[in-house]
Amino acid sequence: MILFASSVTAILFAAFPVAGEWLRNADIAAAIGLAGLGVIALVIAPRIPDGWGLDGLLTIVIVVGGVGLTQVPSGESQVVIGLGLSFFAVFAAYFRPRSRYLGLLALSLVAFAVGATVNPLLSSPVVAVAILAAIAGMSFMVYLQASRMRELVLHDPLTGILNRRGLEFHAPQLASAAARSGTTVTVGLVDLDDFKGFNDAYGHAAGDDLLVAVAEDWRGQLRASDLVVRYGGDEFAMVMVGIGVADAEQLANRVAASRPGLWSAGFSEWSADEDVYEALARADAAMFRAKPKK
Repeated sequence: MILFASSVTAILFAAFPVAGEWLRNADIAAAIGLAGLGVIALVIAPRIPDGWGLDGLLTIVIVVGGVGLTQVPSGESQVVIGLGLSFFAVFAAYFRPRSRYLGLLALSLVAFAVGATVNPLLSSPVVAVAILAAIAGMSFMVYLQASRMRELVLHDPLTGILNRRGLEFHAPQLASAAARSGTTVTVGLVDLDDFKGFNDAYGHAAGDDLLVAVAEDWRGQLRASDLVVRYGGDEFAMVMVGIGVADAEQLANRVAASRPGLWSAGFSEWSADEDVYEALARADAAMFRAKPKK
């Protein structure tokens, strides 16, 4: 990223009507200067909340590429910059959420189209269309593959709900949005009672069916914005926005009505200044207090 941006800036300086030693020094200074700014940006960008720092950095580099297209002295340079823009579109497709990826992709396409129109050096319009297709097509293919990989990595293959990685990925985003709006977030843990005995009595296939059924029970009661997670072998976690512990307990009673005596649950409010596992530890303690005494 830094090398590409540095090269574009060097080309910009080279396009100005200057000559001799000063031009060569300007190229070197531009490359070194922008590389230094890039290092600073890469250090600062990750510290900006919600990924906006990285999005801002990508936006700056894409805009610089578009400006570079209006200044380069040859069509070959425009092709190189176009391929560079496709790299950033692919990067956005792999690492950024869908809405931000689409925004960065649109910016890349517009930057190339405007730059190549202002400075029409390409051998034919077909070349420009091919580069635009490469930017859009390559990034969209990568986006589809990344989405599929993310689905496999973040979800439990048996029940289809999130796994622990999915919890760690989605819960901070959900909590951050809730904190900005001042909304209560409650976490819960559900543990099947004597699941080993159930497996011994009815077989592991029946146990798998039971896990799937419990996941569906909870997913059917919660909103799409809430999280249902297979937390362990026979444990499930929930992250619920906009309800307190008392409301969560009432919800659990409604879910339990279809399968009485099957599982125990505990809940705790999740404070914005703590890790989700801290809140889940309190929910875990509440769950064990709720378990039937032998």
